[in-house]
Amino acid sequence: MLGESNELRNRYCHIKYNEKVAIKSQKSSDNVATKEKSSDIILNYLKENDSINNSTARKITGLTAPAVRKIFKKLEAEGLIAGTGENKNRTYSLKRYGRRDNNPG
Repeated sequence: MLGESNELRNRYCHIKYNEKVAIKSQKSSDNVATKEKSSDIILNYLKENDSINNSTARKITGLTAPAVRKIFKKLEAEGLIAGTGENKNRTYSLKRYGRRDNNPG
């Protein structure tokens, strides 16, 4: 024991420590942070541009197509963006409040 440089960490002291599980849980929490940042990236892009599609969102965020779709669905459900078009031709733009054409009634 003396003269050795052993790394003493609480997680290594557990009887059934599984390093793969620890790494996986860290990655999943990083994933959540990445998606939150990516939604901000998309919203900032839309402030500068009229619309965005899945392909452009993938390029600017580095996420996969399904991950981008989840972000679009979340932002749409929150009422921040509106989607137009079908499937591959679908584009999203910021919802504009106060304009006559978007006001119900």
